[in-house]
Amino acid sequence: MSFLKRIIGVATVVLLAAVTGSMPAYANSTPNPYTSVGTSWIDVNPSEKVWFEDFEDGDHDDSNIFFVETGVSCTINGVTATGPFLAGDDAGTAPSEDDCTKDGNAFDPIDTDTGRVGAHPIGFDVNFFGTTYSDLYFNTNGGIFFDEPTDRYNRSLTEMAVRDQTSGIAPMMVDLYFDSDESSVWTAQTTLGGKQAFIISWQEFDECCEDATPDTNSTSFQFVFINEGEGDFTAYFNYDDVYLSAIGYYPASTVDMRNDVTVGSNIVRVNTVEGLREGVCEAIYYFDDEDNAVSGAASFGPGDLTDSSWDDNAKYMKLVSSSDKTVSVWQDSSCTSPNNISAIQDIETDGIEYVSLKIENLFEENPTFSFAIGWGTFDPTTGATEVTEIFPNGDGRDLLNGGSNELIAYSLNTTVPGRIVLGQVNGGTVGDPDTEEEPSAPVIRQVSYYGPVNLVAETVAKAAGTARVKGLNLDTITAISVGGINTDFTINSDGSLTFDVPNLEDGIYELKFLVSKSNLNLVTRIQVYGKTSELETSGNLVQKVNAGSFKGYVALYAKGHEGKRLSAKVGKDWVIIPSIPAAANDLYRVVEYTGAGVDVAIRIYIDRVLIETINLTTK
Repeated sequence: MSFLKRIIGVATVVLLAAVTGSMPAYANSTPNPYTSVGTSWIDVNPSEKVWFEDFEDGDHDDSNIFFVETGVSCTINGVTATGPFLAGDDAGTAPSEDDCTKDGNAFDPIDTDTGRVGAHPIGFDVNFFGTTYSDLYFNTNGGIFFDEPTDRYNRSLTEMAVRDQTSGIAPMMVDLYFDSDESSVWTAQTTLGGKQAFIISWQEFDECCEDATPDTNSTSFQFVFINEGEGDFTAYFNYDDVYLSAIGYYPASTVDMRNDVTVGSNIVRVNTVEGLREGVCEAIYYFDDEDNAVSGAASFGPGDLTDSSWDDNAKYMKLVSSSDKTVSVWQDSSCTSPNNISAIQDIETDGIEYVSLKIENLFEENPTFSFAIGWGTFDPTTGATEVTEIFPNGDGRDLLNGGSNELIAYSLNTTVPGRIVLGQVNGGTVGDPDTEEEPSAPVIRQVSYYGPVNLVAETVAKAAGTARVKGLNLDTITAISVGGINTDFTINSDGSLTFDVPNLEDGIYELKFLVSKSNLNLVTRIQVYGKTSELETSGNLVQKVNAGSFKGYVALYAKGHEGKRLSAKVGKDWVIIPSIPAAANDLYRVVEYTGAGVDVAIRIYIDRVLIETINLTTK
């Protein structure tokens, strides 16, 4: 389920706001104290925090959390709180017009039936896959929802989006429990690195339904929006402590019965094949309304399933292709009687229906519970959903503190341990570079279950020429553009991809790869030469960069880049020239002292695009 207006430079964001002696903005009850243990956690000025008020109700389980605005006063259980504060909808303590007033009149501060009253304001607009939102809902189970509140937790992101008919984000959507003796929730509209930001913090939550005190096995994490302007945003998932056990969703493969089936065939495309074993006829099952395991598949969505044989006969599946995400579906345990598709889903009558194939071996043989981490969209008109899940069908035990892939140490699109960095530009996802002042080589990191992996594009190309891309699953790319101009591309026999470079003026352009199935726009930059550049007799372009050494100095050279930004990482130090001045001999030089006999790795950038990597020993 990667997001920047400019994919370069987010690394310099200052994360910690100065903490002063201002009083915290809690409503009435003093929040529980918390000290972070990891490196990703963001704290802000206490006066910016809006805290959860439980009205002495005690513990909360599966509660939506609402924003009670300034000027609203509520009295519940003899406790009076005045907004802004956060309130839950747990039985008996959900604020209503019987408990609250505004301007002297009865007022329901979480009236979601007649409007978005109770939705939490973000503080700026976010364009989430083409729909702009200025507020959202979230719950005690680590889920964030844009279209309507829901206490959902124990579903994959696909099922969550379709069953609750809402787009949303899951920094970590599992079965959590608010223990009033130790848990806290706060939000903040603040500033990070000079940009507007919005933070949601879940602090010291227990797993359901453990309320032992003190309980050292608690979980703390955050979600952060950073405003990049015009609806674009960067998002952080910060993990500070993860101690949980058998919670989350049961692993499953999901079939889109409109787009991923063929009439007369039992081979279907699924969202993920994680957990399926090569050559094994896997039993599938679902849970009925009483939470009993039942053999076979289960459908879900806005309408009825046109091909009802899936409900009765689809009981086994077998992996066909890991790369294509396809499985075959069968009626018997030997996988000899196929369960063929009889009809494409009737969209006009029934909407889009999805089929869940829960993987029995992951539940019965070695109980696995997966954490829903990622994001998804729901189209209320068609019933369609698009989802990116970062750990689909993964074993949640691996993500705990001390696990093989513990979240507190995991990093994605950043070097900060315990943080996943994502973002959106124009309603499509892009990646974020490593957190250093200048970018490393423009490598696109892909996190979706469906799309390219290890995607590396050439960063320098000739106008009206071609450039290459290497990586895996390049056949999932559906469109490529350079500087906003769509261009042709081909998949080569060795698995690489070659694309045409438009006849552009010299410059640095956005290089975008679209993966329409996963709503992904993977973005990096490419420097185009040739339309206005002269060529030397050697065939090299007159633009050059180089590095050498003398008397303990490293010398950086640039030719033909006047007026551009030169930056270089010399060992561990950065050398930055905001604008290269003109040189009498067309050769500009800048030096950095390192001492003689030192092995130095040098990376030279022009306008933040890596041009040259040089390793030398200083003289």
